[in-house]
Amino acid sequence: MRQLTAIRDDNMITVDGVALSVDLSFLPIEVWSVHSVDGEPDIYLRDIWQHKSEDPDDLVGQCVAAWDAELAHLEQQRKTAEEAWLNSWGRVREERNALITETDWMIFPDSPLSDSERDEVKIYRQALRDIPQHFSAPLEVVWPENRK
Repeated sequence: MRQLTAIRDDNMITVDGVALSVDLSFLPIEVWSVHSVDGEPDIYLRDIWQHKSEDPDDLVGQCVAAWDAELAHLEQQRKTAEEAWLNSWGRVREERNALITETDWMIFPDSPLSDSERDEVKIYRQALRDIPQHFSAPLEVVWPENRK
């Protein structure tokens, strides 16, 4: 069951509980709101508070199409932002810092590791810190392996 509510003055369409801000200027000025449950129209007019149960201009369909288009636009924006984040040095820095933090305890003098094992961890940590100098793009980064 698909439910739709569009309120012209708010420029808001809600479909199945998901509200999106949508330009509703395509609605006739006399229309205050458009409602629908499973495609059955329920249209309210502004000044005369008249209720219409017929939809000759397919306002429900236009509202659904506008909502679908806005949802697709937002999804594309999300994908673009995600791709930008994946291809950012900020993401690499966060991952690198997390990997370094995971090994902090290993380099303390009272860690259970031997001196040679601590030296290996120090080499690993230095390799992590050197990543920006060894790669020209964030997506090219190959993470060093911690053998401890």
